[in-house]
Amino acid sequence: MRISLFFFFLTKLSLLFAQNLVPNPSFEDTIVYSNGLHDVFGWENNIGTPNYFSAYYEPPLERFKTPVNYRGSQIAYDGVAYFGFGTFNGNRLNEREYLQIKLLDSLQKDLEYEIEFYISLADSFHRAMDGNNIGIAFRNELDNGIIDHRVREFRPYYTSDSAWNSTDKIGWQKFHYTHKAQGGEKVLAIGCFLKDVDIIVTTVGNGGNTNFFRSTAYYYIDQISVQWKDTSTRLLENHVLKALQLYPNPVKEDFVLKTEKSEALTFTLFNLKGQAIDVLPNREGKVYRFSVGHLPKGLYLLQVRNREQQRTFKVLKE
Repeated sequence: MRISLFFFFLTKLSLLFAQNLVPNPSFEDTIVYSNGLHDVFGWENNIGTPNYFSAYYEPPLERFKTPVNYRGSQIAYDGVAYFGFGTFNGNRLNEREYLQIKLLDSLQKDLEYEIEFYISLADSFHRAMDGNNIGIAFRNELDNGIIDHRVREFRPYYTSDSAWNSTDKIGWQKFHYTHKAQGGEKVLAIGCFLKDVDIIVTTVGNGGNTNFFRSTAYYYIDQISVQWKDTSTRLLENHVLKALQLYPNPVKEDFVLKTEKSEALTFTLFNLKGQAIDVLPNREGKVYRFSVGHLPKGLYLLQVRNREQQRTFKVLKE
């Protein structure tokens, strides 16, 4: 059963442990209702009817589980949950679905932000979009036409500034864009902002056998971030804390954190109530070993620090 938590606390954690302005960026934080429905914090205002998939779904909604669900099969990029959204439907003109999220803070004028997310074509579908037909748009307010599936021709919109394979059904592809803020942007929207006459759709085959699967392009999406581009620390992060490896995750009894350098690190483990939990890992050279078999099941945040930087890992205790 998923742990319940309040949205204001999620916001506090997001600001404390990372500079990601997207609340609940990998969709792990939810409330489970008695009928099996999930309320995904921060993502209540998506446009159209994107689907939420999670390993924690219970009957009668097990068709929305991960990694295997009624749209295909994919392991979550981060955690156990992701969303799915339709970008093209050959049976219905200009039908679209979008994710949209109100950011934790407005973008500041003339600062550069890096926008990233991971995306994968659901393997039941025979159609794929051209990579330049899926993009992002910033808005000052949420779009209030939540239910309908019409095209949102938001302008300007931005496509990835690095190549990604929009036909990949096996792995996750990274979408990346560096955005210079106009100032005041509060909402991020993700999807296809073009009408059918302006898009490129290819046939990839090897999917489901119904007309819906043969005529539709549908993507899974996970781990969305909007972060200030701090070039002064990026080199240090890449060579030190970004080189850390944590495994296994999920964990039952023990997990290890492996470093590339024999440097002193300090650690703090938090539960989703924001409470610090005493952890004293055993160190063997470049390996730190943590024992967590005594902890309750659930999601934890491990904060790792050296003298100048910090990094936070999500650790799922089974």
